[in-house]
Amino acid sequence: MSDLKTFVTNGPNDRQSEYTNIDENIDDLTKPLLLVYEDGLITNLSIGLESMWATNIKRSIASIFQIDLKRLAQEVAFHSVETNHYGRCTVEYVVTPQINNKTVLRKFFDPHTCQGHQRRTWTNIPALGCPNGNE
Repeated sequence: MSDLKTFVTNGPNDRQSEYTNIDENIDDLTKPLLLVYEDGLITNLSIGLESMWATNIKRSIASIFQIDLKRLAQEVAFHSVETNHYGRCTVEYVVTPQINNKTVLRKFFDPHTCQGHQRRTWTNIPALGCPNGNE
């Protein structure tokens, strides 16, 4: 992996991009992984020994390529339950036919609604315990 490029978009024709240097600390991203698909859904992901952050990035990328092929062949808009790096999520699909026999597929989901999604909370209010400690 080299010459990664990122971009930010806010509205039409507002695209800013920049190259990001990659240093040797990301060797774990170049290690292979094995994905097993069934009807477009991931049934198994196998990785070697690597850092957790690299595994999570690979899981995230793999989930982008996860597509419910059974439902895709039948409907133009539908919901499917998929397991990804956030847990079990309800994913919304929208299929839009284009010219020249091409199709645009959009996937949407809210990670906060996924089952098994770990959340961190923060508050500036101190925890209040019971006055006598028995309750």
